[in-house]
Amino acid sequence: MLLLLLACEPTPLTVGIPDTGSAPDDTGDSRDTEEQKSPDFTYWEGERSLSGGDCSATLSEEGGALEADWQYYDWLESSCPECDVFYAIDVSPPEVCGGIPVAQEVLRGLDVDDSDHVGVYGFSNEGAYALDEEGSLEGLTLSYLYEREVQDTLFTIAGTVTFAEAN
Repeated sequence: MLLLLLACEPTPLTVGIPDTGSAPDDTGDSRDTEEQKSPDFTYWEGERSLSGGDCSATLSEEGGALEADWQYYDWLESSCPECDVFYAIDVSPPEVCGGIPVAQEVLRGLDVDDSDHVGVYGFSNEGAYALDEEGSLEGLTLSYLYEREVQDTLFTIAGTVTFAEAN
């Protein structure tokens, strides 16, 4: 079941760029020094592309950041103390790949630090689990990657979220 893609304890897949040991090029080109856009993390609009075996599909996601007065907010914070923002997200379509059901509502948490790395977390009844602790934030777009085994098939799942620009 695809529901397991969202609710099982994962083995995180880390994607990174190797350190070449060379210093960055400082040619003084003004195009390289444009002001970095700051994302507004209050609304989640994205998709997850999954592929495994003979199946490829895209899930659409949208939702908003949860406020501290939400009924289970304290549980989210205790499950993921490193998370800075939590979301309730609606997911569609309801099934993929000839009948694998998809959880229509999921919870997500983000650990946003001062660099371009963002930890992306999912939640199950047991608490938080890492989807990708090294997600990449470039401008207003968050990209993350992880793997899940579902119905004896290993799926690779690539997620992207585009945030609005903060005022």
